[in-house]
Amino acid sequence: MTLPQASRYATIVLAIIAFFVALNFGRSVFAPLTLAIVVGIVLSPIASGINRLGVPRALGALIGLMIILSVLGGLLILLEPMISMALQQAPRLWFELSDIVTSLQRGMAELDSVSEELARAFNGEDNGESSEESFSLPRLTDALLLAPAVASQMMIFVGALFFFLLSRTDIYEWAGRMSAAADPAPAPLPVGYTGPLHLRLMRAEKRVSRYFLTITVINTVFGITVTLFFMLFGIPMALMWGVVALLLNFIPYLGPLILAATLLLSGIVMFEGAERFLPITVYVALNIIEGQFVTPTLVGQHLAVNPLAVFLSLVFWLWLWGPLGGFVAIPLLVWMVALAEAEPAPTAPAPADLA
Repeated sequence: MTLPQASRYATIVLAIIAFFVALNFGRSVFAPLTLAIVVGIVLSPIASGINRLGVPRALGALIGLMIILSVLGGLLILLEPMISMALQQAPRLWFELSDIVTSLQRGMAELDSVSEELARAFNGEDNGESSEESFSLPRLTDALLLAPAVASQMMIFVGALFFFLLSRTDIYEWAGRMSAAADPAPAPLPVGYTGPLHLRLMRAEKRVSRYFLTITVINTVFGITVTLFFMLFGIPMALMWGVVALLLNFIPYLGPLILAATLLLSGIVMFEGAERFLPITVYVALNIIEGQFVTPTLVGQHLAVNPLAVFLSLVFWLWLWGPLGGFVAIPLLVWMVALAEAEPAPTAPAPADLA
């Protein structure tokens, strides 16, 4: 490798590192902006269908924005009583779990002195406080301080989503023209030619929309199934667990793992004896059926993504942007894979074909 080549590669690596550092540093702006673009790609079939009816693009973009805001508002209305109930039960749940963990830690303290130190730190024995008293809910002042940041990110999300739905076809055409102009062509490009990148972007958009629609239907049916089975077995707050199962299923691997751990702890508190493992057993069984049989059958090979790529993308975006990164990780991966796999159009079509 020559010195100019090494310098060029080093510059590319440094540019990539600087790019991701900028994404992390400006997460309060880039995270809602990326989420808005992902949601806009998912909603693109709706916007295109509205535009084909002769509705102005601005009105179509506004309708798409109202749809996603209505969905978010409906989720908040549905989850609010569940969250309130969970917060009311949190001190009792924390106290009972602390007693269980204390018993386990005291049993292990005889084998390992480190476990004894962890037990005292976990139960607040150093300052003489009980487990129940050590639990505290978020303060109102914390919520008030967080409100401006949440409002600004929401404003970025709403604005970016509206303008992306409004001008996404123009953006694709512009990107296609820039790509076509940068590539060496055997002949001058015809007027109005947008280049192969335009078609790649459109195909990738359709791939992401189809994938997300399929996954949304699967997750919705899965959440309903979890709710019905929890009701059948008499597990409290079945509707809440079904909604949470629906939402966390959008985050592969990590989402079901978090819910399974939560159900294990909740089952220990809510039931006695072997019934303590009933919630996690029912959920894991349904999740295995969904993950091993339902999703592969409905998604199909043409929408499938390498599991290792899914896991690495999820880990990376969670590390970069936290929970929000977990929601955009898979759609972004599907978009990039579809963009790379789409077949390019001819470099310079004949003028007669454009007429």
